[in-house]
Amino acid sequence: MNIRAVNCKIPGLHFEKPHGTRGLDDADGKLVQERAQSRRIFLDDAPLMHFTNLIRSSNREKDLLVPKRDIKLKYELGIPFPKDFYYPEGFFKERPKIVPSPWQKMDKAFFLRALVETPPRRIKRRLFKSKVGY
Repeated sequence: MNIRAVNCKIPGLHFEKPHGTRGLDDADGKLVQERAQSRRIFLDDAPLMHFTNLIRSSNREKDLLVPKRDIKLKYELGIPFPKDFYYPEGFFKERPKIVPSPWQKMDKAFFLRALVETPPRRIKRRLFKSKVGY
C-alpha cells in the first residue's frame, strides 16, 4: 500500500520513528493507514510511476555519495505501460540540461544485467515477504 495523499487536518498528524521505518501518525500514535477503513480511499487500478530505484545524480559515483542510495539502485525490467498510457505533463515540460530526458532507452549493459537479475528477483518476491524499511 502506498499513501499518495493525506488529510492534513487529522488531529495531531506527525511523523514518527526514524528514517526507513518512518510513518505518519495521528494524535493517538496510530498510523494513518491503520485508521478506520471508511475514512480511506483505495485506488486499485491507478498506475504508479516509482523512481526510487533509479540513479538521481548525474552519474552512479555521485549517487553513491548519498546515504543508502547504494542499496536502492536495481537492475530490473519493470512492467511496461500500455501503449495508450497518459504520461504526466511534467514529462513534456522544458527541463534544465542537467536533468536527463525521461524518454531515453536503457543502455545495453543495463538491459543485459536487468535481463539476468529480474527473474530471480520476481521469484524471491513471491517466496519471501519483504521487510519493512531498511
